[in-house]
Amino acid sequence: MKKLNKTLDIKAYLQNGILTKPFLDVEFIKEKIDIDMAAKKKQQIHYTIIESLINWIKYNVKFNDDEKFVSKYIFSRTAQEVWESGMATGCTDYANVFATFARQLSIPTTIFYAVEESWLDRLIHGKESKMHYAHSFCECFFEGKWILVDPVCNKFDKNYSCEKLNLKYKLGEFSCYIPLIRCLDFGKKQSLSEHCDYVDKLCIEKFSNESIEVRLAKIEEIEMWWDKKIKTAPKDLSYKKWKENFVSGNKNGERKTFFAFDNGKYIGQGTLLLKSNNSVLTGNGKAEILKLEILPKYRGKGIATKIFEKMQAYAKANKIKTLTIGVEPCEIRNMQIYFHWGFTNFLQCIVEEYPPKAEGEKGEIITVLCYSKNI
Repeated sequence: MKKLNKTLDIKAYLQNGILTKPFLDVEFIKEKIDIDMAAKKKQQIHYTIIESLINWIKYNVKFNDDEKFVSKYIFSRTAQEVWESGMATGCTDYANVFATFARQLSIPTTIFYAVEESWLDRLIHGKESKMHYAHSFCECFFEGKWILVDPVCNKFDKNYSCEKLNLKYKLGEFSCYIPLIRCLDFGKKQSLSEHCDYVDKLCIEKFSNESIEVRLAKIEEIEMWWDKKIKTAPKDLSYKKWKENFVSGNKNGERKTFFAFDNGKYIGQGTLLLKSNNSVLTGNGKAEILKLEILPKYRGKGIATKIFEKMQAYAKANKIKTLTIGVEPCEIRNMQIYFHWGFTNFLQCIVEEYPPKAEGEKGEIITVLCYSKNI
């Protein structure tokens, strides 16, 4: 399952998804569509292939609103399982069956998942939002353009917006939906709770961060940040050494530090180390990611990913071919995040010594696992 993007690749959306694999012979599907279209023609009703396909699906698959049935099967079946049961839990079941058949008929088709606008607003502002309001549409490349299709309501929109769906009809009480996911299908069977948790997380990551800015930090901003850090522990000599390294590194071009801001307020940072004594991690088209940290209040909201994406974009623009990153073995959560970002190539295990916190003391010694990814 992929996050919403604006790229609609015609060939890509003729492929099968995990939940939308073909299971009927395409000639059988065509025969049923032709029968429906011929019947409508006799009634002097002009139907497209898409309309007839939806009619045929809804004739064979009925909506079952039994609470026990819905809670057991929603988001947890393939298109084939939905079809063979003859019962649908709702819009996603119909969308999956429709997309499966449409692609067999050589119509590029997406699953286009959108959330209701007022529900989304409540979610991202931390208000009560236990009941999810969302709808699975499809997009079809038909007669030379992409159109929005609602397989549940048999509705179409040739002039829809990928940013906001203002429907000419209501789904329950609502007619305004915000697109969230475009995909072949959801990629795996999910329980209702798994699906809701994923959608909540994706909504918060995508829409709570609109006020977030990530940019190269100014030298004076870096100095001020470390000065505040030093004030919290004025006797800790390590902070002064860290400040020296980061300020001088940004001045001479060996480091590039990025700050994240929420409406102008500092909330996190990350640094690209372009040059160091470790040729495995930096130099010759390689750069290392350092000091990726987010204020506690903003963790779990996708801010680290935004900083990483900004650093990765900068690296690509400056002919960096490989990014490297280090993680302590005990930092399991960080390791999972880095793997998700693509840092799956293990490079080496190193032992580092931090600057000492006081005169005459030795710095903390840590073990670091180093990974890389090509960009």
